Amino acid sequence: IQRLTVDGNNYRPVWSPDGERIAFASDRNGPIGLYWQNADGSGVAEQLTTADEGTAHWPEAWSPDGQTLVYKVEQTSAGGWNIQTNEMDLWLLSVENPDERQVFAADPYPVLEVGATFSPDGEWLAYTVGDGQAVEFEIWAQPFPPTGERRRISQEFGVMPTWAQDGEELFYRPISQTPGMRQTLRSISVAQK
Repeated sequence: IQRLTVDGNNYRPVWSPDGERIAFASDRNGPIGLYWQNADGSGVAEQLTTADEGTAHWPEAWSPDGQTLVYKVEQTSAGGWNIQTNEMDLWLLSVENPDERQVFAADPYPVLEVGATFSPDGEWLAYTVGDGQAVEFEIWAQPFPPTGERRRISQEFGVMPTWAQDGEELFYRPISQTPGMRQTLRSISVAQK
């Protein structure tokens, strides 16, 4: 076991596809921004984004080629990190041009976009979208790079999409407002073309 970070509070590590780096969120220089560090602990952590006050950047997923990191931008309305009260959108960061970030999915609050994951071929991003106040979320997918097309994937409320290795199936966890209701993993076949 090797400790990689020593400064600030560090959150949500995400391995790069080649296993060489780990992206993570940290408050070491103020608001929670994105950093990356060599996975073997060598070198120093490099800051990738600088969040505005009252905003946090959380890493979500790497593209399979390791060239793009999708991350969540969360704006707090009450001083804390809470899915029912904060605006949350998905952004893209290019490793080659980290200063040229772009919005991937952003609808006005109370609609939230979170939990992004790339398909194994890197041609689609699946993510959770829904009403944070009502806790009603569905799974959607968009082509990557973005074209503006958006497809609903889940047939019911669901969160936490994860692609099968062959990219032909998407798993997610259904959610229910019924107390004590057993929740099981669901899957759906996905036609990507």
